[in-house]
Amino acid sequence: MVKIKPIEGTEKDLVCIGCALQSGKAKGLGGVIFETKNFNVSQDYEIPIPCFLVIASKRHIVGFAEFTEEEKLEFIDLLCKVRKGMKEVFKIKYIQILFKEETIESKVNPSHFHIALLPKYSWMKDFSNVLEILTHAKKNLKTKTNLLEVKNIIQKMQKYLSKD
Repeated sequence: MVKIKPIEGTEKDLVCIGCALQSGKAKGLGGVIFETKNFNVSQDYEIPIPCFLVIASKRHIVGFAEFTEEEKLEFIDLLCKVRKGMKEVFKIKYIQILFKEETIESKVNPSHFHIALLPKYSWMKDFSNVLEILTHAKKNLKTKTNLLEVKNIIQKMQKYLSKD
């Protein structure tokens, strides 16, 4: 069990955040932004950085090596579509992709596959690494103004990804 606190809400004990989100036992801010047969896109569950998006598998797998052929094709298409939306709609010039096959859970119960697309904002240059950025955001960006911006971005990204 791991204690995880969503952007809005109270701390929860979860075995796997990915499975909890997929089953509806946990809900992130704005819910699912977009979904395909095998993946979904959402705002990061804990950290209110505007347009900090997560692509997660619907299946509980650990990493790329477990993708089926169908998932491989679907994933790269979705990743490109999400990144294109970040660039075109929100003018996010650069991002950092965060991925680790073992994240918050133990080696016995490894993490649900997900990657996070962290936009690069000018305020981030004041920090020396990603962990500092995420810690700062978790502690300081849960303001009404910032949460409204995050929600607006979610709605715009939903609209962008739903077109076609």
